[in-house]
Amino acid sequence: MLFDGPPAELLRDHGAQLAGLGLLPADLQAGAAAARRARAAQREAGPLLEVKGLTFTYPGAVRPALADVSLSLQPGEWALLVGSNGSGKTTLSQLLMGLQPLPRGRLFWRGRDLFRTPVEQLAREIGYVFQQPEHQMVASSVWEECLFGVRAQLNLRAGQEIPRAERERAEALLLQAGLWDKREDSPYLLSGGEKRLLSVIAQFILPKSLYILDEPTAGTDYRGIQILLELCRQQAAAGAALLVITHDPQWMEEDADLCCQLEQGNMLVRRLGD
Repeated sequence: MLFDGPPAELLRDHGAQLAGLGLLPADLQAGAAAARRARAAQREAGPLLEVKGLTFTYPGAVRPALADVSLSLQPGEWALLVGSNGSGKTTLSQLLMGLQPLPRGRLFWRGRDLFRTPVEQLAREIGYVFQQPEHQMVASSVWEECLFGVRAQLNLRAGQEIPRAERERAEALLLQAGLWDKREDSPYLLSGGEKRLLSVIAQFILPKSLYILDEPTAGTDYRGIQILLELCRQQAAAGAALLVITHDPQWMEEDADLCCQLEQGNMLVRRLGD
């Protein structure tokens, strides 16, 4: 126990310390507007990802999970995907990753139809962070969890050394996430927020063109959210598009370019910050 007393007294006397511990919100949006302007200035012409009139129905279902959904994402663009449970958010993200059968002529990557594109090919350009971090953890230590995707994508055999650039990037991201001192620990022993940060930085080590993050702020304290925001800003500034599925859009609205609202399979897209 660090502090004791009634709420008003604690907020008055220890507000800064509580914010530093992640128990109170700091200025999470500092730099958001400038980051958005910088991304807008460096965006390439032409969309990275296009969804055109996508309708998808699960086998045996009466109603479609997605109905005539359209979306366009440019490099460096940051989109929030929001909606109630069962609105179609996870279905859309699974289709984008090829985890559900892709219909012809509805999803395009750099102008190319994604119909029948192998999942492993999509995974080289799209990073996906699961809603439950444990579902994609495979290694016995935080360090090896970070580097598992690097080994797989670079086809490194057991015992082969990780290239210096990727090793240094993993070190820097672990330091930024506050996980460097836990690099030898089991990832399953981390807190819920630490597991989410680990799953995010494991995707960020090898730069990709699009990152899909499913509920990255759930169960995370304010300090963890602040770290996550800065990590995402860095990827967007480098030209990566972000699609963040969230029930907490308030943390990212100042950064995001688009808000995509899904309800009963129907999508409404609005541009933020205009």
